[in-house]
Amino acid sequence: MKLSSRGYKIVKIIHILASSIWIGAGVIGLFLLMAVLNKDNLSEILLAIHFIDLLIIVPANLIVFITGIIF
Repeated sequence: MKLSSRGYKIVKIIHILASSIWIGAGVIGLFLLMAVLNKDNLSEILLAIHFIDLLIIVPANLIVFITGIIF
């Protein structure tokens, strides 16, 4: 499938935005893991990391993969 110039730009923008979301969510996850060292609210932080993983990182990863294949 051949993309037009406009379609290529749109896919590229989606790819870059999804990559930024993926990396940003990973950084947030690392900061939350550092907060686990406090261990006062361990279960809440681990639950937050779980939801960040399922609701942000995995979909962003799939979008990056699919738009990477389209290129």
